[in-house]
Amino acid sequence: MEGSVLLLCLVSLFTGAQSQNQIPSITTSYAQIKEDTPINEFAFQIETYDPDPVPDPLTYMITGPKASYFNCDADTGTVTIRTPLERDDDVSPRLPFYKDVQIIVIDANDNQPIFENTPYNVNVEENTALDTVLFQAYAKDVDAGLAAVVKYHIDEASPSDGLNHFTINENNGEVKLVKQLNFTSLSTFYRLKINATVSSPSQHSVHCWIFTSHLLESFFFLYS
Repeated sequence: MEGSVLLLCLVSLFTGAQSQNQIPSITTSYAQIKEDTPINEFAFQIETYDPDPVPDPLTYMITGPKASYFNCDADTGTVTIRTPLERDDDVSPRLPFYKDVQIIVIDANDNQPIFENTPYNVNVEENTALDTVLFQAYAKDVDAGLAAVVKYHIDEASPSDGLNHFTINENNGEVKLVKQLNFTSLSTFYRLKINATVSSPSQHSVHCWIFTSHLLESFFFLYS
């Protein structure tokens, strides 16, 4: 699974000798746990099924090379975090049952997107056709899976009518001209603030300066 780490643990289930010969079973097959889950916080619950009319007292435990990451409540099957991720009173004979449980560590989305290939310097003629792509802003997030999906947005423009002249594709960062530039009747200077965000609060912004000169050209500068 993209953006996750697979930990394999063996979940064990014991029942007392007074069992009515109806073997209980573990129904939990996998659990998803965020990698930044704090120590002693809930990780997952070992779910079981006992077909006996009167369920037997059960004892739970986790074994295996990755079991040291977790604490398992022997009586309830509640599993908590023991270390960061990057019991039964019945002394009578017990019958063990085992099942492999996959534990998937989910990416915590703890990195912010960073703009690359800055500064961007692009010359654009004043009579450039509308809907022309002027440049493409690109920000990279080193997280994996959905945590690495970057969205782009123009947050501010100065003068404010710059928001009417330029748009950005939220998915690929392409900046387009959507309203004609004019050196004589419109501003000769535009300043855009472009934000790159991911699904968490992490974000990064850059500023883009757009100049319209007497040479009938516009100049774009984008740097972090």
